[in-house]
Amino acid sequence: MSRRRLKCTNVLLVGVGLGLCAVVGARADDYPPQGGSSVARQAEGLVPSRSVSVVRDGDRFRVDIVMHIDVPLATVWEVLVDFSAMPRIVPNLATSSVQKQGDAQHLLLRQSGTARFGPFSKEYDSTREIELVPMQRIRAHAVAGTVKAMDSEMILSNEGANATRLVYHADVEPGFWLPPVVGPASMKSETAEQFSALLREMKRRHASGSASAPNGGNARAASNGGALSDAR
Repeated sequence: MSRRRLKCTNVLLVGVGLGLCAVVGARADDYPPQGGSSVARQAEGLVPSRSVSVVRDGDRFRVDIVMHIDVPLATVWEVLVDFSAMPRIVPNLATSSVQKQGDAQHLLLRQSGTARFGPFSKEYDSTREIELVPMQRIRAHAVAGTVKAMDSEMILSNEGANATRLVYHADVEPGFWLPPVVGPASMKSETAEQFSALLREMKRRHASGSASAPNGGNARAASNGGALSDAR
């Protein structure tokens, strides 16, 4: 594939599904310039990009990060499964909806948004199967969209009464050529930015003593099968 056909990946933490969504079939000069969003600016610093590990293995990339936050596990979980609020929490996610819900633990989630490659951006679409183990684990498997293959897992654990450990792993196969240095660097930056936004929301809700989403929605409903309409 020609190096002019530069494409990008964007790590999206779909309210827990955290999936790597890739933009396919676009050249670098097809991407319109993108300014920094207010959400992204507010999220800077909570998760440094150096804390994200991105390893290339043939056509696949492995993404790993371990985070610690002084917020109770219950609040962390409620933010991660508050799908309807995700577009207002995580940068670059435009729309998201639950296409199908088998039960409280199994969902089919579709999202669209903007993937970034340096100063450029491009729209993407992703559909994932989400499996929830309340207060413990979230798994996501890509079934359609602009990425060839993606599987991710978020594991949560208590670290005392008011602290939580988050361990995230993803395997992604973009299905197109990525620059040796810039591609992984872009993944690291996007992952850090979006997790920073999620952690900031966790801190905000914990400080306010409320699990309500920014629009007044109740995150608790998501884990019980209610108000599942988004998934950044």
